[in-house]
Amino acid sequence: MALAILGTSFTGMSQAYLGVHSSNYAGVMGTDLNPASFVDGRFKVDINLGSFNFNAYTNAGSFDTKDMPKWWTKSFKSDVNAQGNIENIPGGSNPYNDWSLVPNYQNDISGNDSLTGYSSDIDALGYILRNYSQDSDKTVGFYNNMQVDVLNFMFHINPKIAVGFAGKFRSVTNIDDVDPKLAVLAENDLEVPSLWNQTLNEELLNLNHLSWMEYGIIYSQVLKDDGEHFMKMGGKVKWLSGYTSAYIHTNNFSYNLQNSDTSLNLSGDFDYGHSTGLLNGDPIDGTLPKSASKFGLGLDLGFVYEWRPDWKEYKYDMDGETNIWRRDQDKYKIRVGASLLDLGGMKFEKGSLANDFSVNSNNAFDLHVFDDADSIAGFDYLVDSLIANDPSWTSQSDDGTYFMSTPTAISLQFDYHIWKWFYVNATGVISVQNRKNPHRVRVANQVSVTPSFDYAWAGIGIPMSYNV
Repeated sequence: MALAILGTSFTGMSQAYLGVHSSNYAGVMGTDLNPASFVDGRFKVDINLGSFNFNAYTNAGSFDTKDMPKWWTKSFKSDVNAQGNIENIPGGSNPYNDWSLVPNYQNDISGNDSLTGYSSDIDALGYILRNYSQDSDKTVGFYNNMQVDVLNFMFHINPKIAVGFAGKFRSVTNIDDVDPKLAVLAENDLEVPSLWNQTLNEELLNLNHLSWMEYGIIYSQVLKDDGEHFMKMGGKVKWLSGYTSAYIHTNNFSYNLQNSDTSLNLSGDFDYGHSTGLLNGDPIDGTLPKSASKFGLGLDLGFVYEWRPDWKEYKYDMDGETNIWRRDQDKYKIRVGASLLDLGGMKFEKGSLANDFSVNSNNAFDLHVFDDADSIAGFDYLVDSLIANDPSWTSQSDDGTYFMSTPTAISLQFDYHIWKWFYVNATGVISVQNRKNPHRVRVANQVSVTPSFDYAWAGIGIPMSYNV
């Protein structure tokens, strides 16, 4: 399942609302990146009645962009005959529409409506290029994030204090640390003789998923305002309600294949589990699904410093009052921010298909025992059977619950005011979750640079990001 996702995933931005959060007109949305951002901002009140963000990232594959226009036009044609010519064939399919299934291609997709060397082997078709091989050193993975903002608002109590509320649904899925050799073996049903009769160390492999609702109370306040130097801080306390979670985790995993049927060595620690209701589901009655977790707590903290060398230009006097700030303008030349995000989590009860076990087998093991495990339930039954009958398979203690951590990260932001409404922003987000912890989701590490035109009524940003 994990490797199938790796083969069909997208390449995209890894953080929600990239380029929006750094805007001076982000309003309450900016508090997702730094909860101190709103106070002393351009809005007295900001209300977000709804917004949606979905993105995905993988380093396992990529589109060959030079062939995208040809793929796009040819994908509308209905079929390819046995000679490789595209034509209408009832009940058939156009292999140009099979782009999402294929890691490599060798076909001729020049101006002719034919495929060179067309065969039943689907590896001859497709538009996704595999970014790894059995000789690759870097592990591969996948990251997906979805966020639905239901209701968010924030307002100033006075010029130096602002409060607000944020309610949103979030979902994060990770696949981490997949060894390229294991991926190649899985794609080829273990039929890779060059990887037989050698010990392969997988070390870590993680699949983690969490979806939840969060309801946050936001507070931000100006700490210092002496003209040239300005500081503010903020925090968001969140009430967390988990809907679904799941995990698969290996540690110290190593194996040695004699051939595609037999392993000579198999060892490691393995954990897998899910929240109650995830596999069986709850009846759909037109309402939100029921919470599957105990209520948890979350916390965001943020700090912002602004250097305002020309601060006197933004002061004015009116109606007998002096030294009043221009609330409608950005006063900084340089702005620096730091934030701790998504600290916290929630406790789930384990569903029926869960196991924590260890394997330490130095004997020949027939891999065909897994042939009947054609479902998660079948695999779970097989593991229970091996634990009961094979002394090299041992069960670990389990209390029936687990604590799932939200994607804790540290973010650093730097913003330079170039001239009038032109800016450039650099933002880094770094996950601080322990990769050996099976019960967590994480953000994809990212560095982004966004040059922008940022005006009260319109803005244009061009975010450029690098994900790790």
